[in-house]
Amino acid sequence: MNIYRTTQGSMSRLLTNTASRLNSEIRRAETQAITGLKLSRPSDGPADVASALKLRGLIEDQAEYDSNVTRALSFHSRADDALSQASEIFKRAKEIAVAGASETYDATSRAAMAVEVASLVENLSAVANSRMGERYLFAGNDYDEPAFDAAFAYQGSTDTPETQIAVTTWTRTGMDGSEVFQGSVDAFSVLQDLETALLANDPATVSAGISDLDAAFNHLTSWRQRVGNEENITLDAEETAGNISTILKDEFNNLVAIDEAETYTRLSELQQSYTAAMTVGSASVSGRLFDLI
Repeated sequence: MNIYRTTQGSMSRLLTNTASRLNSEIRRAETQAITGLKLSRPSDGPADVASALKLRGLIEDQAEYDSNVTRALSFHSRADDALSQASEIFKRAKEIAVAGASETYDATSRAAMAVEVASLVENLSAVANSRMGERYLFAGNDYDEPAFDAAFAYQGSTDTPETQIAVTTWTRTGMDGSEVFQGSVDAFSVLQDLETALLANDPATVSAGISDLDAAFNHLTSWRQRVGNEENITLDAEETAGNISTILKDEFNNLVAIDEAETYTRLSELQQSYTAAMTVGSASVSGRLFDLI
């Protein structure tokens, strides 16, 4: 009789432990089926969880780079547009200078030309203080304030902002206006000198200033080319980031995502095993355990 009670107690504990284990596995399988994830807590697999967290961090980094690329490309587009406008200003200024240098025109005609040049100076000032949203493109790191004051004195920063667009790649998202508009040649002064020469009815000085107009135009063109080069680098970084992001997401999904068919099959098997264990346990309590064996 004592042997029977000991055997029954051991069997009862075994069934209890089995039912508890199966119930725990069912809850885990149900969680996986609901979330679609293999891993929902560190205990599900410490090594895999650590790898998943690292992959998620890398994916978030790529998302940040992608966001930075979008902002950088917006800057490049806006800067290219501004420099294009500046170049057009000097094309027109040269046309005026060529006409003003001709003996065909008199003082009255040159005075009228000077009025147009004055408007070109104002247009150049507006271009130099171009904005993207609330940021002044050509004010360097001091982009919250206009790059140039009313007298065309630079009041921005010579340091320029940069944005990281890849692990080892940065791109310019602001420019030093003193380099762009007053570097090897002062674009404002060149236009003002042309205006002065036209008002003075001095065709010789107007003619001599044409080379300065060409120099200013070429200088602005070189800066536009720099912007184009940075845009190409940014576009390459965008493509690379997209490819890397796809690879990382695939690795992450392979690590944490469930196989739905496999998971639901496993869940069904666990539920059947649990039901069987509970049936055996119930029989044990009612004294019919050995009738079932």
